[in-house]
Amino acid sequence: FTTNAISECRSFPATDGVSVSLTGTTLGSLATISCENGYEFVNGDSIRICTLSGWDGDDMLCSITGKLY
Repeated sequence: FTTNAISECRSFPATDGVSVSLTGTTLGSLATISCENGYEFVNGDSIRICTLSGWDGDDMLCSITGKLY
């Protein structure tokens, strides 16, 4: 019997305009994600939790303030 369960989540890749603060990368850790100065929220989740299948939720997207996306 095999499972795809993990005990650690990978770090988030660097993304323009997005800032990530991690409490860790192990099961149950939190990632708090926000838009940097000069960027505004487009969509996604600002709080993510490390689960058995990886980070839950949707990637957060920020766009340059005032730029039509």
